[in-house]
Amino acid sequence: MQTMPTAVTKPARARSELTQGWRPLLGAVALYGGSPIILLQTGGLFIQPIREATGLPVSVIAIAPIVTLMLALAQPAVGALMERTGTRPLAIGALCTMVAGLIALAALPASEATFLTVAILIGLGGSLGFTATTAKYLSQWFRKNFGLAFGIVGGAASLIPLLAIPLITPAIYSSGWRAGYWVLTGFVALISLPIVLWGFREPKTALFDDSVAGENQKGSSPTEQSASYRYVLTDARFWVLMLSIALVTLALGGFIAHLQPMLLMSGIPVGTATTMTMAILMGVLTGRILGGFLLDRIWPYLVPIIVLTAAAIAAFTLTTSASTLAVPLLLVTVFTIGMAQGAEADFPAFFLLREFGPKRFAVISGYAFLIAGVCASLGGITFSALRDLTGNYTIAGYLGAAFYGGGMVLMVVVGALSRRAARQGKPVYIGHKAK
Repeated sequence: MQTMPTAVTKPARARSELTQGWRPLLGAVALYGGSPIILLQTGGLFIQPIREATGLPVSVIAIAPIVTLMLALAQPAVGALMERTGTRPLAIGALCTMVAGLIALAALPASEATFLTVAILIGLGGSLGFTATTAKYLSQWFRKNFGLAFGIVGGAASLIPLLAIPLITPAIYSSGWRAGYWVLTGFVALISLPIVLWGFREPKTALFDDSVAGENQKGSSPTEQSASYRYVLTDARFWVLMLSIALVTLALGGFIAHLQPMLLMSGIPVGTATTMTMAILMGVLTGRILGGFLLDRIWPYLVPIIVLTAAAIAAFTLTTSASTLAVPLLLVTVFTIGMAQGAEADFPAFFLLREFGPKRFAVISGYAFLIAGVCASLGGITFSALRDLTGNYTIAGYLGAAFYGGGMVLMVVVGALSRRAARQGKPVYIGHKAK
C-alpha cells in the first residue's frame, strides 16, 4: 500500500471545511462581487441618463455585450496564466483594473472611443478575477463542499449589485450619471479590494491535491491521470459535457435576454411581466445555492437531470400557454427557468473538477467558461433573429425547450460514462463519494 504524502493534508470533514474556510469564502465573494458582474447587473441604470445627457446612441452606451464577450474570450488565457502565478495576484489585478475602468467612465469625456476602450479594458482585465479564477481558488479550500461554496459565492455576489442599486440610483438622479460610476468605484476600491487583500489567500498546505483522491484505486495513479491535457481531451466525458453546456447556455441566453418581450407578446400586462424579473432573480439564487448544496451530497448528475427536465417543461409551457396561465403558475414557470440558470452556472466547474482533478483545472475550466459565454451570447442573438424572421417567439421558445432537453440527455450520458470510469478505477475528486 502506498503511503500518503506528508505534504498533503487529508481533506477536512464537510463541517470543518466550511468552518475553516469562511475567510477565503468571504474573500471569493468580495472578488466576484467586485468583478465585472457589478457593472453588468447595474449597467441598465446608466443607459437612459447618459443618452439624455450626451446624445450618444444606446448601442455605444450599453457596453455589457462587449464586456461579456471579452470575459468569455479571455478565460482560457486566464487559466494558463493562473497555472504560473496562482490566483491571488490575478484577483488583485482584476479589482485594480475594475477601479481604473470605473474611474475612466466617471472622469473621461463621454464618447464612443471612451466607452469602447473601457469596455475592452474591463472585460479583459476583469476576467483575471472572474469565474475561472474563483473556481480554481475555491478548489484549493473546499473538496466535500466545493459545489456549495461555489454556489454561495455566485449567489451572494449576485446580490451585491442589487444592494448597491439604492445608492447608485439617487446618486445618478441627484448628481448626474458620473456620480453613479463614482459610487461603483468606491464600492470596488473601498469594500471589495480590502476584503480580497485580507481574505483571498491560497492555503499554505494543500487541502486538495491529486494524490489525495483515489490513491490506490485498482492501481491507477490520479496524478498521472490528470496531469496530461491529452488525457482530458481524449476522454468522452469532457466532450459530451461541453456539448451539454453549449446547448443549455444557448437556451439560457435566449430566454434570459428575451423573457420580458416574450411575456409582453403573449399579452401579459407590463406590470406582471416586470414582476417576473424578481421571479427570475429568486430562481437564480435558489439554483446556485441549492444546486451547489445537492451536487455535494447526492449523485451529482441527478441535479442537472432534474433541473434541466424541469426547465424544458417550463420553457415549453411558457411558449405555448403563457397567456392562459394564472399569475402564480406563471411565477413558478419563470422561477424554474431562473433556477436552471443559477444551477447551470455551477455545473462546468463542478463536473470538470470532479472528473479530471485540479492539475489542469484552471485551463480546461477556462475553455468551458469560454464555450458557455459564447453560447449564451449566441442564444440571445438566435432568439432575436427568429423573432424578426417569424414575427413571434414561438419557434425560438420551442428551440430553447429542445436545447434544455438535449442538454439533459447528454448529462445522463456523462453520468453513465462517469460510473464506467469509476468502475475502471478512475478517481472521484470532489463531492459525493470523493475519498
